Amino acid sequence: MSAFEILINNWELVVALTFAFLVGAIAGLMFLAINKDKALKFGVKVDQLRKPVGKTLFKILRKPQGVFKAILFIFAVNLIGGAGMYATLGGVLIVPLLLWLALVGLLVVLVVVKEPQRLPVAIRVVPFEIGAFIVAGVGGMNIGINFIFGGDVGLAIREWITLFYTLVIPLQFIGAFFEGIMAHRVYIVQQKPLPEWLSED
Repeated sequence: MSAFEILINNWELVVALTFAFLVGAIAGLMFLAINKDKALKFGVKVDQLRKPVGKTLFKILRKPQGVFKAILFIFAVNLIGGAGMYATLGGVLIVPLLLWLALVGLLVVLVVVKEPQRLPVAIRVVPFEIGAFIVAGVGGMNIGINFIFGGDVGLAIREWITLFYTLVIPLQFIGAFFEGIMAHRVYIVQQKPLPEWLSED
């Protein structure tokens, strides 16, 4: 069975995960409308959790062949941490993945409003990275559902493998490519301000 057939057969999961991300994004807009200052402060606090990764990325960007190295770094982090750990393992447990995607949607909105210079990066990156997370999450949730309800776990694992190498890896690489290129252009070439939490030290 092809990756697209697997997604079609699990369209409810695709819709549920997409909905979770959109709910988070809408919640971010509502938070901004209710109390913009608190919303932006919350966004900064959550965004700061990525400080070790962010600092490493910007150090890489400043080195020779920094863009190429940054693309590989972003790809590895998102593939292992995002698609592998959060999306797949979170998907097996079902609820954590839904909460994580909602938080990602919330954070994307708050970060872009707080730091508009990140909008060009987000526009090009989000469709691919979130798409990869959703596809990996479908595979993970399918495993979890089959395990809980006594289905064919072996088949679910094989389908996850198909989804991962057919769609997740290419989507993550495309997202990493755009993120590396755009981050270099915005922060190194155009010298736009770094996120506040990276400018502190």
